[in-house]
Amino acid sequence: MIMQDKQQESLIQLEELFAKALKDVVAIVAGMSFERAYTVNESLGDELVGMMSLQGQKVSLLAITCSLQGVRLLCSHMLGVHEDEITDRDMGDAICELVNMTAGSVKARLRETAYEYTLTTPFAMKGKGLQFIVKDRVSVVQVVLSSGEIELKLKMIM
Repeated sequence: MIMQDKQQESLIQLEELFAKALKDVVAIVAGMSFERAYTVNESLGDELVGMMSLQGQKVSLLAITCSLQGVRLLCSHMLGVHEDEITDRDMGDAICELVNMTAGSVKARLRETAYEYTLTTPFAMKGKGLQFIVKDRVSVVQVVLSSGEIELKLKMIM
């Protein structure tokens, strides 16, 4: 029981760490303010998910998911251009950059802990109603951030 309590406490700390890192990254690269949302709006439309495998003592997968419309708006803020000028390639680059910068920010804060890891190359996937299905005994940290117009869903699968 004590082991489960410690593990749960560690997961809550990781959740807060990733939420803060993603909020900070979006504020820096897009000048947008996001707040923690505690309900998830299930998307039925096309979404873009940026992912990165984190290699270390605890191997993990970091994923950030957003609707295509949300990524387009976020990307226009990041690049300082009108939404109509944003290409699919721009959106893929933007979501991958959010993953890369968020992972880098957390990596710096977790140095010399059991969660220390090495970054890998981020990649993106596009689809409709994307779902993550994980095996039993796999820990999942989930954070949802919202700007009002855009919802970012971060998952850390360990």
